[in-house]
Amino acid sequence: MVYNYLEYNLLNESLILNEGFDIKTIFNMVKNIKNNNNFLSRMVNLFNSSKNRHLKKKIGVIITVFYLTSILSDCSIENRNIEKIADKVSTATVFDYKEFTKLLSFNTKTKILYPETENMILLKDPTKFKLSDEGREFIKSHEKLRLRSYDLGDNKILTGYGHFEQDTNKTFQLGDSITVEEAEILFEKDVKQKEYELKRMFKQWKNEGIEILISQEMYDAILDVAYNMGFYAFKASDFCKELKQGNFETAAEKIKPKDVNDLKFPGLFDRRMDQYKLFTKYLS
Repeated sequence: MVYNYLEYNLLNESLILNEGFDIKTIFNMVKNIKNNNNFLSRMVNLFNSSKNRHLKKKIGVIITVFYLTSILSDCSIENRNIEKIADKVSTATVFDYKEFTKLLSFNTKTKILYPETENMILLKDPTKFKLSDEGREFIKSHEKLRLRSYDLGDNKILTGYGHFEQDTNKTFQLGDSITVEEAEILFEKDVKQKEYELKRMFKQWKNEGIEILISQEMYDAILDVAYNMGFYAFKASDFCKELKQGNFETAAEKIKPKDVNDLKFPGLFDRRMDQYKLFTKYLS
């Protein structure tokens, strides 16, 4: 099963029709694929079912380019020994993730994890991430849509998906109503602001000589914590302090709910636990 026209085009033109197999073309096609998990699964299944080493090498090239598009922002991938990697990969009867990650890690500065029950996970510079679609739904599911401004119980007026305004610049009063479309606009504005603040913080850490590598899931969890707490409270939190030191396991423990008044702040206990689970999804 091929999941969309782009993947159909890639499989047929690159694997069968295009004898030149131009890597730039593959790069430009692969980087636009939307359903990464389905596409990777399809590629690995094709590799494993093929008896033709020439075809296996072509699939190996696609998989290599697929992962490098998650790391690099341009077409400099041609200089990353892709053909050599694919040639070594193609000797295997079954696609070996562990061997592939060793080959790929050698050609990049990105750390690659191989959890026992998952496909490869890229750990990257946090400034290279954007909130994923899953991360958006994660935040929304916990904030819950409120079309009428409300007081959560701490004298802070929230609107839509937990949109909060400082007292000095309030647009909404208790009981004011908005549309779903307006709530979406506020949400995207808040996400954009939080991403800007987080990336500025990570850049400051880099300037201090502190460079950490995280996964997409960790980034989504971090952003949700910042969204939920407010950026300044997040930055002063024990979670953030441990994160800065690269102590991920200890940082994760700081997310766990302690002395949470779930009656005063309904759902906060579950949200903290969900943040913890998301952040630690690929930690060994």
